[in-house]
Amino acid sequence: AEQFKQKIERNPRIAEVDIDRSFGRWSRSTELVVRVKRDAIALHHLTVVDVIRWIRSLTRGTVDWNSISMQNERVPYSVKLKGCDSFSVLDLQSSKINNRKGELVALSNLIEIEEERVPSQITREDQQYLRWISFEYKGPYKYGDQFVDATIKSIALPSGYKFDRSFSFFFFSEKNKLSMLWLALVALVIVFMVTSSLYESFVRPLIVIISVPLSVMGLFLAFYLTDTPFGRGGYASVMLLIGIVVANAIVLVDYVGKHFSAGRPSTELLVQCASERLRPIMMTSLTTIGALIPLLLWSKTTSVWYSLALGATGGMASATALTLIIVPIFLFFQYRLRIAE
Repeated sequence: AEQFKQKIERNPRIAEVDIDRSFGRWSRSTELVVRVKRDAIALHHLTVVDVIRWIRSLTRGTVDWNSISMQNERVPYSVKLKGCDSFSVLDLQSSKINNRKGELVALSNLIEIEEERVPSQITREDQQYLRWISFEYKGPYKYGDQFVDATIKSIALPSGYKFDRSFSFFFFSEKNKLSMLWLALVALVIVFMVTSSLYESFVRPLIVIISVPLSVMGLFLAFYLTDTPFGRGGYASVMLLIGIVVANAIVLVDYVGKHFSAGRPSTELLVQCASERLRPIMMTSLTTIGALIPLLLWSKTTSVWYSLALGATGGMASATALTLIIVPIFLFFQYRLRIAE
């Protein structure tokens, strides 16, 4: 893993290489590594074994764990060294060890303590240990894929080891996650401000914004089913969808809201309003998807335009289908609660 990291880091397009990639809640774990200074140990008339035994005696918490019989019951117990729960790295470095001449030597002169990244979990499959490697390639996926394959072929692995890319997938780097989150948040705030000022309400804009997560579901499903990397085009498609699907939701919310205000809301009226708005919403969605089809058919799968068209098409399809069902239902309950009040 270290050798692979050194080779790919020579490419200026490679960034954020992580050979200790883990997943889940504790995705980034560290451990304290103690390295002995052999020259300093010999100079102070000590051996490596002496230093290791001293460190073990200081850092050992539980001395013994067992159980004892009390009133016909087995009660577990553990014996721990006094102060083990509050022992720190500074305490370890400031401790002193006796050498063979009876002199006290500060442990800080004999060791170095560093914090290093480690996998947060040990993963095995079919009796084999797995290690995940992740990195960011700033460029077209096609060339990044070729570069990784060439790098793997240039490394001679020992017997029993192998590179396996069948489990490879794509994830967002922390920087990309943050930038995408802020862009989407700003876009949603603008949509909310505009719609709330027009409707003079805080509830209806929230119902309109429901269409955004409905579109994102289809967007990610499209990338997943086609096994396409989520690149810059994917980010752009998210921003594009926020504007388009919100417009469709506004058409539906405005139409249903007017009919509900004129009469008592009912399921029959709800179905009627949704069906009457089906044509303009479908026309908007189909014309948008139709305009993106040439990009899907004649663009390279590694290009920005392809991922943009794929994400927008998947998002529009799911938003159109789900918005016509879910948004009217939320409006129906909103008016029912208003009447009950």
